[in-house]
Amino acid sequence: MSGRPRLVVVANRVPPVTPLDKSGERRAHALGGLITAVRPAIQSRDALWLGWSGTTSGEASNSEPLITQAGNLQVATVDLTRTQANRYYNGFANQTLWPLLHSFTERVQFSEANYQVYYQVNKLFAEILYPMLRPDDIVWVHDFHLFLLGQELRRLGWDNRIGFFLHVPFPPVEIFTILPWQRQLLKGLLAYDLVGLHAQRYANNLLEAFTSEMGGKVSRGVFSRGDDTVKVAAHPIGIDPSAFERW
Repeated sequence: MSGRPRLVVVANRVPPVTPLDKSGERRAHALGGLITAVRPAIQSRDALWLGWSGTTSGEASNSEPLITQAGNLQVATVDLTRTQANRYYNGFANQTLWPLLHSFTERVQFSEANYQVYYQVNKLFAEILYPMLRPDDIVWVHDFHLFLLGQELRRLGWDNRIGFFLHVPFPPVEIFTILPWQRQLLKGLLAYDLVGLHAQRYANNLLEAFTSEMGGKVSRGVFSRGDDTVKVAAHPIGIDPSAFERW
């Protein structure tokens, strides 16, 4: 591939990989909105994608990921226990964060146990990813399932670039701050160099949440508080319409 730095994508789920074809190769399919949107960024460079396998068990999580090569893309998956999947994914991500971020306040459910497992799974992903990283990698974390992953990577010693993209809205501060763990999540976002959102309104909401709850100041879309600095910007994400028309 080109001499460009490897792109490391981390998301809750990974692109499905086909079985070996006649040429002895595997291919990664672009199924789902996130995977379809990210695919153009990884087609012309070496890339690694880490995520949950979708498989659960009653045993402790295996810290060794299963790695599959699909062309220039390495897909690394990790299993979760049933408790982890239930509390991290079904619980905190889907019953707390998803309705909150969409401003459906009447649907938000609060559980300290769910939050603690959410944090533990973010930490687990970071601990699995860190030994796999190369010094010049660019890490790109996706969506509300992994707000805290960047923070945990920094604690392990990673000091290169980390970006984060939120694929859902970010609500007004009056809604976001009903979350008991809102300061933990905002502090976690400070670990990223860049936080991208779909619309400028969502970026403004996040910047207001930072200043309202964390102090600090904003200048030209950059929030700073002491040594912490993060750029927040609107980067609408979508598909290549010409490729879709050809399909």
